[in-house]
Amino acid sequence: MKYFLSLAISLASAYLKVMMSFRDPPTLQQLARRSLLKDEDLAISTLEDLPMELFPPLFKDAFTSKQPNILRKMVAAWPFPCLPVGALMESPDLETLKALLDGLDLLMAQKDQPRRRKLQVLDFRNAHHDFWYGWAGRQHIICSPDVTDHNQAVGNHPILGGKQTMTILMNCFHMSHCPSKQVKYFYQWAKQRKEVIQVICQKLEFGEFPAYDPLDILEVFDTGSIQELEINTGCDIRTLALLAPVLGQMKNLQTLIFNEIDVPVNLPQDQEREACCFTEIFSQFSKLNKLQHLYLNEVFFLNGHLDQVLR
Repeated sequence: MKYFLSLAISLASAYLKVMMSFRDPPTLQQLARRSLLKDEDLAISTLEDLPMELFPPLFKDAFTSKQPNILRKMVAAWPFPCLPVGALMESPDLETLKALLDGLDLLMAQKDQPRRRKLQVLDFRNAHHDFWYGWAGRQHIICSPDVTDHNQAVGNHPILGGKQTMTILMNCFHMSHCPSKQVKYFYQWAKQRKEVIQVICQKLEFGEFPAYDPLDILEVFDTGSIQELEINTGCDIRTLALLAPVLGQMKNLQTLIFNEIDVPVNLPQDQEREACCFTEIFSQFSKLNKLQHLYLNEVFFLNGHLDQVLR
């Protein structure tokens, strides 16, 4: 706290000197944050004593200026139940993603959690912009009710094996034939930690399947959280049949989209096998009690079977 007192005095002097040269001079808090971010070691060492109201604006500044070491430590020390980072990630980069996930690792590895560290949910959804804007002009806000109340129950998990469980929220997870570096990294990270994290995804989208096992991908997600599933070009009925058991577990699925499901490539036509696959897929439909929208676009195996699908 002595540092903040001396910093405030020096900044007050600097503020008086520069305020006349700016139409909208920076506030004392903005100057304090700039000073902290210039000294990475100092910024990290002061996190334990940093007032809670300074965490959101300092985190936003560190995020904008791409300072991964500070971000990593701030995630581990985050004093609120939810960190709505998706609102800041208009163009996410791999280094920033690694810093965020490394911060979760640091937090979950701590058996004795400091009382002020309350993070339970890392929110990658593109929402909660008001949370970050609110801190700019209303520093007395503790946390947006939309961020905490909605997500607290989701992230309120027990500690397993001495490790703090964590919930990750996202709007959409897209797996194409050649996923981005960010998607690959997140998938591998989540797969290795599936015993201590819960990944809740509203929409899951598959592109072409040949580069990976779709069942392997689905192991990462809480299937009950998926509300929309989209399967696009490149999948055939035999590959699709592999997803059948997991499809039946998507109890909250509301929208199901099949786009351009083709005849198996380089495989002999086997009508009996295809009929069996068809039964495996559509027998799961009776378990999807919340399904409201079904889109079947250029799906070859519907010929002669549409009545069974609709029934």
